[in-house]
Amino acid sequence: MHLSRQHVRNLVPLLILEILLTCVCLLGDQLLFDLEDGLLKALSDNITHILISVFSWFIIIYDLKTPLKENAQTSLVQCVAAAAIASLIDIDHFIMAKSIHLEVKLET
Repeated sequence: MHLSRQHVRNLVPLLILEILLTCVCLLGDQLLFDLEDGLLKALSDNITHILISVFSWFIIIYDLKTPLKENAQTSLVQCVAAAAIASLIDIDHFIMAKSIHLEVKLET
């Protein structure tokens, strides 16, 4: 497969996104270890899940033949859906605690 200069130029944002994804994963893990406050830890974990899902999904659907701005515009709804789904990842903790209160969730 031959890539034109435009395709290579369009590849740069994709590489940056992959680096950002890696940084989000590493920072999110580090925050879980460093944060003492349960609320901040829960918020950090949820935000990390959201960012990982958005970056991952955008990387998957990224079209090399299209500039970044156009990619972002056409992918916005899908990325928002990915974020919404990712924010539900920790709902199992609330189900197991049989409570919607964060204090009870933090104990499980």
